[in-house]
Amino acid sequence: MDVHASRASVHLPIVGGCIPGGKAPVGGAAIMIYDGRVALVPKSLRLFTRVVELGTIAAAAAREHIAAAAVSKRLADLEAQLGTPLLLRTNKGIEPTASGRILVDLSRRVLNDLDSLRRVMREYARGATGHVRLFANISAITQVPAGGAKHIHGTTSGRTRTP
Repeated sequence: MDVHASRASVHLPIVGGCIPGGKAPVGGAAIMIYDGRVALVPKSLRLFTRVVELGTIAAAAAREHIAAAAVSKRLADLEAQLGTPLLLRTNKGIEPTASGRILVDLSRRVLNDLDSLRRVMREYARGATGHVRLFANISAITQVPAGGAKHIHGTTSGRTRTP
């Protein structure tokens, strides 16, 4: 197999949308390959979680504005990548398997962490978050009016209060 490595990813020859000799999809499906390791794609985890929450692939597809066939493909790719069935498919909808219930719980945590990461980094990008250190001698501190100290010292969820 001819493998070419770059700084951020491994490029493998693709045959029929799969890595030769394997079942793992490449690109916009449930996984991506970085530095020779397979990584789950947050979009696939979000779709999986949505399917479990709503009970049907069709409802999740409608909510996420994506074709039901694309959701089904991502779920099948996710199951193939993880090597375990995640959903029980019936004519009434889907139910998570034991491994599916674990994945839903873990996916929610990962997705919440990613959302928090994006939110915090957006705050830094806007310049709304950071640390300011003030140094003053004792006589300067005693000169701050009683009500003014709360504006200097007080913070709310990481943001400095302004008067």
